[in-house]
Amino acid sequence: FSKNGWQQHWVNQWANIPYLNGGLFERDAVDDLRIVLPESIFSDLFRFLASYNFTVDENDPDDAEIGVDPEMLGKIFESLLEDNKAKGAFYTPKEIVRYMCKESLIAYLASKLPDVADTVIRAFVEHHEMQPDLEPYRDTLDSALRNVKICDPAIGSGAFPMGLLNELWRCREALEPMQSRVALKKEIIEVLNLEEVTPDDIDSDAPLFGEGLGLDSIDALELIVLLEKNYGIKLANAAAGKEVFKSVRVMAEYIAKNRTK
Repeated sequence: FSKNGWQQHWVNQWANIPYLNGGLFERDAVDDLRIVLPESIFSDLFRFLASYNFTVDENDPDDAEIGVDPEMLGKIFESLLEDNKAKGAFYTPKEIVRYMCKESLIAYLASKLPDVADTVIRAFVEHHEMQPDLEPYRDTLDSALRNVKICDPAIGSGAFPMGLLNELWRCREALEPMQSRVALKKEIIEVLNLEEVTPDDIDSDAPLFGEGLGLDSIDALELIVLLEKNYGIKLANAAAGKEVFKSVRVMAEYIAKNRTK
């Protein structure tokens, strides 16, 4: 601690934390070398990488985007390490990441909801759908999802924390008592025939018109018909929907408060 100029009081506070091999980030002689690389190396590298289509989401096994998945890059990285077994440097496939994240979340929620059957909690986490048996515990469940603390002691690329964050987000979406925003996004996509748009492409808080989803006055009329047909909500004209159609979140809240069917 003294050698690195770290505060000594942390030694006592961290005394009970088990030792974990941090060799991956340990400073060595190479860090003190001054290495100058020619600009052409990076120009050639970026030109090479730009010739491929990359996708950045490796945490959803259902991702069907055509592109170079980071999982492939992880496997290449793993194969280039000479002593990865000794260092424990392995790339975890996203299916395993999601499985471990789900199982961890199920175990955590089971500890917070001892009176609820494990099968009910598992169904909630697996399918991201609110279960009838969980309704009496909605507040407890919401609090548990809000206050959960995540620790990945062997963190590398951050795949597990990001995977668990994704699961928490989906569970929070399912927990909301209002009209499901995901379902509403699907309805908007269908009624407006947005063939190349997926629910994940639509930000719940982004404007539906203008710089957001880019809808126009004709689309507004289609949304008015959608509200009346699916939810029994009547709007006089497109102008009346100006406030309602601010975003998916605002629209969902309005539906939850005013729907008649």
